[in-house]
Amino acid sequence: MLDGCLYLAQVGDSRAYLVRQGAATQLTKDQSLMQRLVDAGELTEEEAEHSERRNIILQALGPDAKIRVDLTFQALHRGDTLVICSDGLSGQVKREEIPDLLKASPDLDAVCSQLITLANERGGPDNITVVMAGFDGEGLPPGTDSGEVGYKVYPTGEPDSGEIPALMSSSPPPAPPPTPPTVEAPLPVRRNGSPTTMAAVGVGILAGLLALYLLLRR
Repeated sequence: MLDGCLYLAQVGDSRAYLVRQGAATQLTKDQSLMQRLVDAGELTEEEAEHSERRNIILQALGPDAKIRVDLTFQALHRGDTLVICSDGLSGQVKREEIPDLLKASPDLDAVCSQLITLANERGGPDNITVVMAGFDGEGLPPGTDSGEVGYKVYPTGEPDSGEIPALMSSSPPPAPPPTPPTVEAPLPVRRNGSPTTMAAVGVGILAGLLALYLLLRR
């Protein structure tokens, strides 16, 4: 978090939810085949949740040398709760169930344990990880202001319009790397000698032959 704004870097299908005013909203998008089909309008979210191919992800840390990190941002308000979880939780526990548990208990550690227990009771077919963080303080807008919550891609280039997120405006862009000096490559070495060397060798051979000829005539 920086200057009241949350920044998320995501790869794969782990999710982040923001709970505000009793409602949980997903801040990330799964980098998965099902999400791609939902975005294209070929499947509904409900159909994607029940598809046999719902565990097919398009990228993950480790298999490929290069990955595309999805960077998003979200302005925070007092009373917001961030939930970060693996697909072992999101695949078994619905988003709408998280605020109900938070209403019943303000203890975030206890709510994390309850979510893991609930996912295990429903089969627990995958590793389950969940982290929760609460936000409060005078530096944040009042919690009564609902504000806009959702998936927001952080701009990586010059934005056409709208407010630039705090992280982008907090520091000037890095200077471009200096242009490396031009270095002339040395001429390739000729294994059979340079023309000057070959001329000197030729003159030496002719002089030797002339001396041998004069010696034999005596």
